[in-house]
Amino acid sequence: MTWDDVNFKDNTITINKTVNRYRKADYGFTMAVASPKSKTSIRSIAMNSVVRKTLLKLKMQSVPLLQNYLMWMIQGISGGSYPAFCL
Repeated sequence: MTWDDVNFKDNTITINKTVNRYRKADYGFTMAVASPKSKTSIRSIAMNSVVRKTLLKLKMQSVPLLQNYLMWMIQGISGGSYPAFCL
């Protein structure tokens, strides 16, 4: 999920990506962001007030930090672990 997927005006989150984890030939894992396998996987969900408040706070405080962390994770530097959610 990226910030483009979060609509604070309509209080919705669009689900339109999947994260795939692949085993590396030499050691560990790597990850890639891709489109979902089926069109029915693409959907919008409503944000409740707790989620909205939390995402707004996170966006205001740590956008550059989070982007660097996600690039680090996607490039596989983490040794195969990955976050529970991505923004």
